[in-house]
This record gives sequence, C-alpha cells and structure tokens, in this order.
Amino acid sequence: MKKHIKIISLFILIISAVFLIKNLKAHSIPEFAISEREIIANKITLQTAKELEKKYNLVPVGTGGSMMDNIKMMAISFRYFGEIDIDTSRELIVKAIEHYLKNINTNAEVKPYLNNYPFTPGNIEIMLFLTRPNYKDFPPGQLESITAWEGKIKYKANDSTNKKFISLHKETYEEAVAILKKQGKLYL
Repeated sequence: MKKHIKIISLFILIISAVFLIKNLKAHSIPEFAISEREIIANKITLQTAKELEKKYNLVPVGTGGSMMDNIKMMAISFRYFGEIDIDTSRELIVKAIEHYLKNINTNAEVKPYLNNYPFTPGNIEIMLFLTRPNYKDFPPGQLESITAWEGKIKYKANDSTNKKFISLHKETYEEAVAILKKQGKLYL
C-alpha cells in the first residue's frame, strides 16, 4: 500500500512540475530592451555625474527618470562628504542643476525625445545626501539632505526622536537663484 502511495505521489509531483513549467513559459516576461531615448538620457546623466564629481566632489550614488513615452524627468543622486550649511548647499545644488540642464539642453540627440524643450528645473531631480567624513551620524537638526524636485528645493535634517527627516527650509528654484545672485555667487 505504501508503495502505491509513493508512486501516486511521484506521479502527481511530475504532472504538477510539467504543468508549472508550461505555465511559466506561457506567461514569461518578455525580454527587456532599453530604448534609444533611454540610452541617450543615460549617457547625458553619466557624463553629468562624472563632471559634477570632478568639479564639486559629488559622488554619484543613483540615477533615475521618467521616460515611458518620452523623457519627462531625469534624476541623479549624490553623496557629499562634509558638513555644510544651507547657504553652501544652496550654491552646490543650484550649480548642479544648471550643469545638468546645460548638458541636457545642448544635446541635439536627446532634443526630439524631451517632453518639453528646453528642459527646466521642474524636469530634473537632484538629491544630495551629506555624510560626515568620519561616517558618524549628524546631530539632530543638522542639515543632512537636499532635494531639488519639481522646481522646489528642500533642506532636511534627521529628527533623532523618530528617525525621520524634518524640514529645515524650503524654497523654489527661482528663489534660490535670486539669493545666490544677490550674494554674488551665481552669474546666469
């Protein structure tokens, strides 16, 4: 009797495996292909990341974008080793935005794929994650991350009580540019 149960169990197992394999083949994910627009966008982003690392010591840690039908947004994230204040980080992120936009808007290959031309600060995202040179945590309330997204710049610190970021300051890209021009730190 035990022998019959083992044979029936083995038979059921084999039938299940065959069914599973056929089902997986029928519903397999098609091969992934990168479009021409994504290749061009990635080249611009890589070029920009290398240039910003050399010029401002921004270490690239991630890229992204929105490119389903056309290029709506392009993004780069960086790590910056050092403790800086809002004024210094404002200058750093605005110059990074300007550099990225220049590389995008002067590239003839990407122009037909852009959702809008010229690309504006609202079409790119840049994130800067600050890291202390000794890798220790920042004290609560000290600037730790700067994000430029949809034309707005947000400066955030870690709140030690709940390990979430808290907002230190927000401004539009245009407000940041006006402040830097007034300080004589930016000439556009």
